[in-house]
Amino acid sequence: MQFFLTGVFVVTIFFFLWTYFFYQFFLKFLSKSYGKPVHKGENRPKLTIIIPTYNEENGIERKIKNTLELDYAGNLEIILVDSNSSDNTVQIAQKFKNVKFIVEEERLGKTHALNRALKEATGEIVVVTDANGYSMNKNLLIQIVQNFFDASVGAVAVPMQHGSSNWKTESAFWKRERDLWIYESILDSIPSASGKCLAFKRILVEQLNPKCLADDMDIILQVRKKGFRVVSESSVSILEVVPSQLSGVVSQKVRRMVNVMSTIFNYKSIMFNPRYGAYGLMILPTRKLFPLLMPFVGFVSLFSLFFLNFYLGSILVLSLIVLVLVSSTARSFLTNQVLIVVAWYRYIFKHYNVAWEKAAR
Repeated sequence: MQFFLTGVFVVTIFFFLWTYFFYQFFLKFLSKSYGKPVHKGENRPKLTIIIPTYNEENGIERKIKNTLELDYAGNLEIILVDSNSSDNTVQIAQKFKNVKFIVEEERLGKTHALNRALKEATGEIVVVTDANGYSMNKNLLIQIVQNFFDASVGAVAVPMQHGSSNWKTESAFWKRERDLWIYESILDSIPSASGKCLAFKRILVEQLNPKCLADDMDIILQVRKKGFRVVSESSVSILEVVPSQLSGVVSQKVRRMVNVMSTIFNYKSIMFNPRYGAYGLMILPTRKLFPLLMPFVGFVSLFSLFFLNFYLGSILVLSLIVLVLVSSTARSFLTNQVLIVVAWYRYIFKHYNVAWEKAAR
């Protein structure tokens, strides 16, 4: 029994270290040894930019102006699809004559709205960008489409940065994501993206899965499943206006966790599948599945240690309590574990809806 518990403890500790530390170093090694950087080149395909909206009257004018100010010499189409907003989003947006509008009579969620817009899209490349995401670079589109010069590339994501200094842990999270995306792009593909700005070849994504909750991840997994790469364009970034209240941030994080759970189970055939190389065997499981299992892995680890050595287990628990009290990073990590458990509860018992309530910004 002691041998078994020792094995369990060692495995759970390695699981934690791999997910948050070892993976990053191994990824860098593999990308430098076996990676294939994207071959960029001059490229001017027709673009369709899709902006899904719901009650965005406070920021939609800024969003459209920001989009129209982007430099692009090729043919450009902008479609705004509104999910039955109850405010003045549509009225404000209709001041812009060079934007095509689709107004849904019923709010059925972002995925349904995107599928409506995709039917109208005529561009070779589609760029989906949320209404609360603003480009920090006028050459955003130029930098994105250069990646599609490489025939192996099927989608391109743009890293995100937060527009508020109040949520430092979120900013740190997205900085780490940006760094990992660089190496994952060289080795194979990134596992997910932000809906703030995601471009893809229209021919590869006819429609999104109607049951999907994470539209950006659904697009990425569709593209990768068809044998194309999904890469990050790290030379540009998208500024996100985050919820102004803590409750909004918490709700957003739980929603995103539930979205990931739903999507990875829809595409479970990719997970641990050697057909998809490093992506199926390492990148997708490590980055999307393992973190969602961490609260339960942590519990099993502590449980096994208490049975092996009660005093050592007690010391570890007390040390963790002190760490949480003195370190904001530790508090953020612990909070995240609690939110993961909440997300599992909502996912398992289906306490979610495709049309989420909008968080105040």
